Amino acid sequence: MKKCMIMCCLMVSFFVFSQDKTVTVRKIKASKAYETLFYGARLQPAALISYSSPVTGVVSKVYVKEGDMVRPGTNLISVVRRSSSTDFLPSVVISQVTGVVGKINVVANQEVTERLELIVIADISSYKTDLLLSDKDIVRIKKGDFAYIIGTSLFGNITSVAIIPEGNTGLFRASVEFKPDRKLFSGAFVQLEIRVDYFEGVLVPVEWVANKYGKTIVTIAVDNKVVFREVKVGTRYGKRLSIQSGLKPGDRVIVKYNKAIFDGDEVTVTEEAENTKQSGFNNNNPPPGGMMSGPGRGM
Repeated sequence: MKKCMIMCCLMVSFFVFSQDKTVTVRKIKASKAYETLFYGARLQPAALISYSSPVTGVVSKVYVKEGDMVRPGTNLISVVRRSSSTDFLPSVVISQVTGVVGKINVVANQEVTERLELIVIADISSYKTDLLLSDKDIVRIKKGDFAYIIGTSLFGNITSVAIIPEGNTGLFRASVEFKPDRKLFSGAFVQLEIRVDYFEGVLVPVEWVANKYGKTIVTIAVDNKVVFREVKVGTRYGKRLSIQSGLKPGDRVIVKYNKAIFDGDEVTVTEEAENTKQSGFNNNNPPPGGMMSGPGRGM
């Protein structure tokens, strides 16, 4: 009876270990990723344009009121030169920009002197805002980076980045400019998402990467053989790691296997179905790299 049991165990063991090792692979594709910084700020007009009286005289007419929209060529204020002997035609102050009347300093029939500020126009041909960034964040942004207004499809560009901190805060100033849009207005508070550290290349789920004997590896299939490929990892983007070297688009990463696999093993390879949505290993097995410690199977 005892001999029969031993024979049965040997037969089962032989059957199990003689089974082909089958793996499922996923081809690596080039991907893009970035990290984000979040800041809040209030929008300001592109500039405040001050218009002064061209002559000493009397305000003959104010054509606009505070809050009015103006465009290049809009009449703002006219001033008649004061003279007891000659009648002068009014000198008309005309807007040079698209904007909003922010402040009017005079009224009709008021006496004014040459170069006295008459009116201020908020130039809304664009909007801007200034951000105060920490020393850790300022080195991650550059001129031209995008800043997205959260909750909208609107975005702006970083137009300047200070290299010297503000004396009173120790923070670094960065300016962002936005194109005009009916959703934007001076004084509006916006929450910004700034996208930095852009990467384009090979990105893999964190669980695909394993460590063994001080080496970082990803397990791939090459010509129906298991290869523990040493890689150099870069920045982590959420649940993915950028790969700086060791993998390329088209390499086949083993994402599923029916039994323990080791470097150099012969395996039967099947391609993962196109509609598979899992990001990493899909059978609750540990990464193949974690199986490298079997007797005599080190790298």
